[in-house]
Amino acid sequence: MGLFSKSNGEMVEGNNITCSGVMDISRAAKFHQEVKAALGKGGVIVLDAAEIERIDTTILQLLLGLCRDAAARKVQVKWLAPSDALIRAAALLGLSKPLGLPEGN
Repeated sequence: MGLFSKSNGEMVEGNNITCSGVMDISRAAKFHQEVKAALGKGGVIVLDAAEIERIDTTILQLLLGLCRDAAARKVQVKWLAPSDALIRAAALLGLSKPLGLPEGN
């Protein structure tokens, strides 16, 4: 577990997963392992998504699975500064609400 500082200065503690750069199928297996490990620990899962430049449907599907599994296990998922690229991609596929992200433009 670690501690993240949000842009507004609020501290968020939890099982941290950093998502950055290009999040595509080439990173899916490793990302899936990180997600499974965080779910197994319980508590709060903090997704640091500020540095995502591009994201594909493979990773969005993994994120959706994470959110659904977390809800079933009563594990909270929090986003730390989701990037515009993530917000736009999720909105395009109608996943903003299921992922707990703000609606994209």
